[in-house]
Amino acid sequence: PNNNQKQMLMVNLSVTFTHPQSRITDDGGVYCGD
Repeated sequence: PNNNQKQMLMVNLSVTFTHPQSRITDDGGVYCGD
């Protein structure tokens, strides 16, 4: 269970760092082509 949680955190961090605008635009479609 701990490993799965760690993996999810890694994915969340990756997405946040790769698409920081994702947090601002909840639909994530506005900055998709930027």
